Amino acid sequence: MNKKILGFFIAVFALLVIVFRPTPSYAAGDISLLDIKPYQTSSLFYVNKINGEPLTDREGNLIDTGVALTTGSWERNTAFATYNIKEMGYKTFKAKVSLDANRIVGDYGKTAIGIYADDVLLYEKQLTKNSGILPVNVKLPMNTSNFRIVIKQNKGGKGGHNVVLDNPSFSLDGEYKNTDKELPVSPNTIGAISNNIYYGYYVNQWSDNAFQDIKGNLVTDGFGMHSGLYGGSVSASYNIDQMGFDRFETKLSLDATWMLGDYGRSAVGIYADDYLLYEKELTAKTPVQTVRLNLPKGTKNLRIVGKQIKGARGTQRIVFIHPLFIKTKDRLVTVPKTVSAKTVGATEYSTYYYSSEWQNTLFRYSNNKIAIDGVGLSTYSNSGGTGYAVYDIAGMGFNAFKTKLSLDSQWLTGNYGKSTVYIYGDKKLLYKRTLTKKDVKSLTLRFPSKTKKVTLKVIQKKGAKGTQGVVFGNAVFTKLAK
Repeated sequence: MNKKILGFFIAVFALLVIVFRPTPSYAAGDISLLDIKPYQTSSLFYVNKINGEPLTDREGNLIDTGVALTTGSWERNTAFATYNIKEMGYKTFKAKVSLDANRIVGDYGKTAIGIYADDVLLYEKQLTKNSGILPVNVKLPMNTSNFRIVIKQNKGGKGGHNVVLDNPSFSLDGEYKNTDKELPVSPNTIGAISNNIYYGYYVNQWSDNAFQDIKGNLVTDGFGMHSGLYGGSVSASYNIDQMGFDRFETKLSLDATWMLGDYGRSAVGIYADDYLLYEKELTAKTPVQTVRLNLPKGTKNLRIVGKQIKGARGTQRIVFIHPLFIKTKDRLVTVPKTVSAKTVGATEYSTYYYSSEWQNTLFRYSNNKIAIDGVGLSTYSNSGGTGYAVYDIAGMGFNAFKTKLSLDSQWLTGNYGKSTVYIYGDKKLLYKRTLTKKDVKSLTLRFPSKTKKVTLKVIQKKGAKGTQGVVFGNAVFTKLAK
């Protein structure tokens, strides 16, 4: 073989090597995540290398194509990267997720990863040094606009882990997660119109800690509530008028960080305007609750209320995990017109009349359960006497009053005398009862036609220790069918 022919074969062989050399394993319809520039990231976001060194997975293997995230001093507990993939037609996302082998030995705290299509959770995992290398292959909902990778960390003595995504890519092949045109929306995206934003209401994390559930799992998205060292009330309202949502879903839990020792007690109420949808008292033994609520037709505001009684070490913290407003194809729920006594407002009342809670403590029923909402009456005098509240409902269309009636458990141990309750529709007596220490009465009282005023009255006889507190829990005016 002459030199010209030999040279020709060598050139052809070299060309074949270049053409057929191994490359990252992308299918025909795959697009590397690295080909799309994120429009927003946290400060410690890395592509292919960390401080000049190649990325490494949990087993110590070098990664040629990938991204890594960890939390810095500015973000404290959260790292993220957000990509705009609107109208790109991607149907699936895949990657291999692990911790960096270089940050495993020693105390690097706790780490979790969440992957989201807009507000829809696609994947969530608690990552530990024993997690290994985890394959991720998730479907994307149709019409996804923003793709988010979120890392949550509570750091250890040596800092936080590095989370690595090896060979991350989108694909045009496969099927969408669903075909709904409008995706669920997080309350955090809508935003609370009224809340305790400077005192007890938090979005996505506490001031110095990531959210956790009762088992200690980190939460990658949600909101939290607590009422501070002294207990009391905390709330948030979300205006969803005309948005077409007919369901609210969330998981509900106390945060495990505030469980060891006496942190008191907590209760949660969820309202569609003034209509009570859900009520639950949470304890250290309460597992994570899955809450699915159908929203009544015409709901304008979803209102979430937390009530807390402090313990020796302060108060617990309440976490709402992956909350979503959803549009379904279900038939809308219709409920009676319902407005709380607090919203209607008393036009006349005695000195010791209270809305939502007493002056320094929460309402409680005689069984010691926390009352989420309502009104309270007492005479608080050495001689007893009469307490009252009058509500003018003329022209409002109500024909009934509903409440849960009880003595407050805070004034039951010892002699606090007697309390008799009277409820009037104009001058007609609708209800009378001398309350016992065990009474928790659920009442529904209909009014005579054209009733203009409703009066709640308590007559008390004092005991050796004073007088009792009477609670009208979740007191509402309503319009019931005939």
